[in-house]
Amino acid sequence: SECLFLELLPYVTEENKADWEEYSAANHDWLREGRAYQDSQQEDESDDEKEDHDESENGDGDEDERRLRLGYDTGNFTSLELVSGIYSEIFTLDEEHNILPAKHPGPYFPIWQLSPIPPVPREFINYDTFEHPKYGP
Repeated sequence: SECLFLELLPYVTEENKADWEEYSAANHDWLREGRAYQDSQQEDESDDEKEDHDESENGDGDEDERRLRLGYDTGNFTSLELVSGIYSEIFTLDEEHNILPAKHPGPYFPIWQLSPIPPVPREFINYDTFEHPKYGP
């Protein structure tokens, strides 16, 4: 199919929003497993590339990039709990890109499973695409 990106957006009503948030927080193994798989694929590719590099290079990479990869910088202010990479509530972003609980009455279209999975700290699971101008109505 030559698909470069795939994303699943469930239809969540106001009536089942609390159930969805509970389900999404409890079913997060796919996120960890997907990132581990992607990391293993990148390691295989980088092992091939390392053979081509001069061994005199340090290899540690940029410190800011390393900190982002390890998840030290977690993004903008939020009061929502982050459970294994998934926010505890369906959320949106304000004009300054702060993370806030979605407040409209529904329906919601939260990002659920996607491929490829963005690296830490880019946590988009449960982001309500309904409020985004390129997704929503």
